[in-house]
Amino acid sequence: MKRFGSICVVLLMVVALSGCDGAIPARTQIRIDAPLDGEEMDAGIISVRSRAASGNGIARVELWVNGALYRSDDNPTPDELVIYVVQPWVPTAPGDYTLEVRAYAADDTASDPANVTVSVISEMVEATETPTAEPLTLTPTSAVLTDTLAPPTDTPVPLTDTPIPPTDTPVPPTNTPQFQINFWADSTSLKAGDCTTIHWETANVQAVYFDGRGVAGTDTYQICPCSSETHTLDVLLPDGEHDIRALDIEVTGYCVTPTPTTPPDAAGLTISGVAASDDVILWPTGCAPDEITISASISGSADVSAVKLTYRVVDNDGGREGEWQSLPMSQTATELYTATIGGEDLQRSLDPPTAGVTTTLEYYVQVYDTQDNHSESDAGTVKVGHCVP
Repeated sequence: MKRFGSICVVLLMVVALSGCDGAIPARTQIRIDAPLDGEEMDAGIISVRSRAASGNGIARVELWVNGALYRSDDNPTPDELVIYVVQPWVPTAPGDYTLEVRAYAADDTASDPANVTVSVISEMVEATETPTAEPLTLTPTSAVLTDTLAPPTDTPVPLTDTPIPPTDTPVPPTNTPQFQINFWADSTSLKAGDCTTIHWETANVQAVYFDGRGVAGTDTYQICPCSSETHTLDVLLPDGEHDIRALDIEVTGYCVTPTPTTPPDAAGLTISGVAASDDVILWPTGCAPDEITISASISGSADVSAVKLTYRVVDNDGGREGEWQSLPMSQTATELYTATIGGEDLQRSLDPPTAGVTTTLEYYVQVYDTQDNHSESDAGTVKVGHCVP
């Protein structure tokens, strides 16, 4: 048992299986395992768990909250093709939050973002400050001596000596109940795709966090993993210390790869006016134009989560097709979004681009709403010409 004096924030980057059949996607991909979309949770340390895969390795993973970059974590072993990531996030207030993760390959190729919307339904509980003990004040009580002389009598008065017994008030002992923690799973060794239930029981503690998320003191959580996982239980003890326990779930074999489903279109959003700033881009750099700007108008009643430009270079003479790449498009006017492609962007798709008479740049625009639904524009082309300075 490890006890820490403050809340421990843990970032785990460990190798996991990418797909359930072991295949590594050529394009950089990422998905969020937890929390779930639409999940309600108490305030506290919330672990955003995701899995990223790329045939070019994973260099870093970014966590965005409500459209703003919250943290960026580098992978210490960027040549790994698949990683499992846990990124702690602490909400500032109750409300709805959109959490988005993006993975970047070793060649800086970005994945399509994955996002969920969660609701924080309680305030962050702050520790109560222990008041400073006031000094004990002793106030003396003055006793008045009365000296009254009685007239003499013939009968002597006997002296009475009645002792006053001391007052012995016992102080009851302080009875601090002992805390209790139990953390286990029905099975810690599974075949891929099989399910098990994780249990925890606590008593006489202040707070409990399962995988960084505030939970009830006694509860269960079912998992059906395709790869080995580690889960944590962080218990805040009565004295303010933390008791953190880990539970390893070992998985063997592979899951059956589900048939991917295409997300519905972003209802209420329309892409129009997709255009390039020129009909040719020259490569290598040194001639004009050596970059080109793609613009598009996005309109509709739904909220826009992201707009992306997806492109590739096709060398028709050499029979080579470049890898599809994506760039974020920035909003430059009320409904106008733009992105600029230069020589380095061409090389990310096809190295070298081999500019020639029949070499072209193919592109299209994608828009995502806040529910991760997306729509695509028709494809456009721009000629890639050879620069002779």
